[in-house]
Amino acid sequence: MSHSTHDEINLVRLIRRLEKSTLDPSWSNDGDDVWLKTLGTLQTVKYARKLLKNVELNDYDPISKNVRRYNELRMTLDRIDTFAKDVEKRVTPVPRRPEPLLPHIPIPEAPQSPERSPPGTTTHLPEGDDLVPLPVPLPTTDSLLLSPSDPPSTTISPLPTLLPASATSKATGVSVLQTTKALHNELSEQLAQMATQLKRNAVHFSDSLAADKVIVEEAQQKIESNFNFMRKERVRLRDFRGKSGSTTCLVVMAVIVVTVLFIFMVMLIRLTR
Repeated sequence: MSHSTHDEINLVRLIRRLEKSTLDPSWSNDGDDVWLKTLGTLQTVKYARKLLKNVELNDYDPISKNVRRYNELRMTLDRIDTFAKDVEKRVTPVPRRPEPLLPHIPIPEAPQSPERSPPGTTTHLPEGDDLVPLPVPLPTTDSLLLSPSDPPSTTISPLPTLLPASATSKATGVSVLQTTKALHNELSEQLAQMATQLKRNAVHFSDSLAADKVIVEEAQQKIESNFNFMRKERVRLRDFRGKSGSTTCLVVMAVIVVTVLFIFMVMLIRLTR
């Protein structure tokens, strides 16, 4: 009941606030702010309708006064909803398509093919001895006084030639072979150690299985002997039960006879006194 009263109070306050908001002169303006305000008002109207429905459901036995008040609240909500929808139709922004980007993209230029040399010409690169520089003459102090026709007296010895590529590749190949061989030896040693450890584990596992097998066999023998003993005792118990049945009946009858005689003697003693 308190929950229903709380919803009813919230409903009345909410409808009053909506009625006051509809009197705001800013509804006549246009713009995104008015559109967002309209959407919020519509959501508030939906929430108010939900509160009104809860109040009506919680009022199990409504009187005519409450029914009339509920109808008035519903009519007020309908009027506010109609007003908000009219404003929404008026201020809803028209969706605009973005400008296409294709007209602004420049047309790609065709790639230029590289110039080709005539088919009859070939390019030669220096090879072998062509890479060795020729001796360069250097002038001396004496040659400065000679005429241009006299040859110079000293020359620079040619530069040493570069090492051939075959020697460098051979040295690199030897170092790679040594590294590979060392790695191979190390891996072989590790594999040998792993094989030895695996063999030890296998031997230990087989010894454990043998010991467990002996224990299992001993337990099986004990279980079989206990089973045979229980079978014998079962036969003996059955025979004893058959023999003791008659004895039990005799004992019960003797007890009954003694009890009857005792009662008879007590009654006889009392009667004879």
